Amino acid sequence: MRAVLRLVWVMLLAIVTPLCAMAAEPPVYAILSLVGNRLDIVVPQAAVGGKGDSKRIAPVPIADPLFDNAIVRAAGDTVQRNLPNAEVVELNTRSQSLFDTQQDLFQEKDAFMSLPDAISNVVRNQKASHLVLISKYRDAPTFTLTNFPDRGVTLEGLGFYLEGFRRAGDADGQTPPPIRASLYAYLTVYLIDASTFLVLKKQTISASATLTLPDTTLPAAKAWEAIPAQTKVRAMDQLIRSEIARVVGGWVKQEK
Repeated sequence: MRAVLRLVWVMLLAIVTPLCAMAAEPPVYAILSLVGNRLDIVVPQAAVGGKGDSKRIAPVPIADPLFDNAIVRAAGDTVQRNLPNAEVVELNTRSQSLFDTQQDLFQEKDAFMSLPDAISNVVRNQKASHLVLISKYRDAPTFTLTNFPDRGVTLEGLGFYLEGFRRAGDADGQTPPPIRASLYAYLTVYLIDASTFLVLKKQTISASATLTLPDTTLPAAKAWEAIPAQTKVRAMDQLIRSEIARVVGGWVKQEK
């Protein structure tokens, strides 16, 4: 009887030991951001015929991946701060098609994410257990506009929103309102099981902050140009880092 029990115990050890070894493998988080290829500068303009306010979106292309790098590092630092044994793989691409057509490329069906082969193959090759994907989110402004009512502009990704100008219908000689600038980050963050591409978590970000202008009495274009470039970059960097850390931190804390 003892011999039989001993044999059973050895067999159980043979089964349990590999399982424990598998469970002890540290998670691997692959992180990819696809939002920083441009900044949109939204400038209100007087509509023709005095019918209201129109918006002109001036896209500013960004070849340098500085904002995507900031997002990826913020997510990676947050993962490792909460899960010290986790491995982080930082992914990067400047493929214009992935930036421009992601609304069509990234499709959810029955809670599973359909990804282009260019992304899914890299994730598999990195033996990732999770994919943190950050894409652009499209929606109307959620922040307060003080000088005029919003009239249907749609924001997406990263950008700046200028307000305060001479509107159609204003009386001649009327002092225009001061210029105000808001920076915004409209993003969607996914946490995806890298083996099945099941979407585990999803959260949209509609964040904004006010940017201090050195001279609010200048016309919009000149007031914008008067802000040092490093001030704009630093403000956007701080906004996206804090928002990504907030979202990803809330998720990985649950994994402890």
